[in-house]
Amino acid sequence: MNRQALGILQKSDINSLEIQLALQCAPFIGRLKPSNLFITGNRNLDGAVRLFEQAGFSYFVMLKTKLKTVFLLYDEGALGEYVSDGKAAFLLRKTGYYNLGLKELLKKCRLRYRQYASEGEGFPHELGIFLGYPIEDVAGFIENGGKNCLYAGYWKVYADLPAKLSVFKSYENAQLALLKMLWEGRSIREIICSGQVTEP
Repeated sequence: MNRQALGILQKSDINSLEIQLALQCAPFIGRLKPSNLFITGNRNLDGAVRLFEQAGFSYFVMLKTKLKTVFLLYDEGALGEYVSDGKAAFLLRKTGYYNLGLKELLKKCRLRYRQYASEGEGFPHELGIFLGYPIEDVAGFIENGGKNCLYAGYWKVYADLPAKLSVFKSYENAQLALLKMLWEGRSIREIICSGQVTEP
């Protein structure tokens, strides 16, 4: 996060749902990736669901504990296309996901994620596919057990570092642009409808 974004945050209500969405999900809101995880305290649950519906987000509850809820926010068309791409579909089959539609894939991933959270079973690293991470990096992470990466940013990079650094920069720019617009008094819904999450 750059200084300008930090400056805006210092003057903002960091606990507001819209600010948290900007911090956690700017690449998704800016249409730079097909999905994002969003974690919020359960006291904000009703407000979060209302905000998702107003903004037109598809959402899927991955995990709910006594204190927090983990949502997957996604663009159904973009994520469906991404997970059915040849390389993604191959890696999903390799990790036990066979010929399933998007909702069924998400349900299976959610089951594995919940088993990890409640029973300490192995983390479902294929979740990276559902987050729109590059397939070569998800595969590299799985093959290397999370070690030997070239760089750790929004995810661990195992190939084509210059391109990934450029992507990370675009994510930071989207976050700053979104924070600026929120600071100027625009709502997430207005920003989404205008399609104006652009680099500052």
